[in-house]
Amino acid sequence: MTWINGRHVGKKADHRGLMNACRKLGAVLVLGPGDKNHDTQVHCQW
Repeated sequence: MTWINGRHVGKKADHRGLMNACRKLGAVLVLGPGDKNHDTQVHCQW
């Protein structure tokens, strides 16, 4: 995901909230800002 509630990831979008929600929903892999090649996107894998 590159956009959260109309804001681009990496520009003050709530990427941490989204990442936590993915984990709570059982995602086996969650990557986002702070992870290599994910400065502007969130990756949630089930």
